[in-house]
Amino acid sequence: MSVETRTVLLTSDGSGDASGSINCNGILRGIALNSVVTPTDQWDVAVTDGNGTALFTDTGVGSAANEFAIPSVAGTVGANGLLYPVAGSLSVVGANMGNAKSANVIFYVEV
Repeated sequence: MSVETRTVLLTSDGSGDASGSINCNGILRGIALNSVVTPTDQWDVAVTDGNGTALFTDTGVGSAANEFAIPSVAGTVGANGLLYPVAGSLSVVGANMGNAKSANVIFYVEV
């Protein structure tokens, strides 16, 4: 298993929404880090795989750095650092970020 970090930069449009994606075979963890133009406090993030399977959603992400664990194969958050297999890609959607705001979402993935 080769684990790498992959970053999705979300930059919102006038409606406060943003999206991005990366390719990978599995995911261990994700971290949402605010960048220079901090999103509105309490923004929302959703992560799905290439089949549209919802892996993670969080509403009300704070303006400070937030770390989230994708549910492991065992079905519990962050259990023993197990890899969660995904269907070839991850899509990330941010909402309620505010106009022209940015956040980095960093994933630890298997490639």
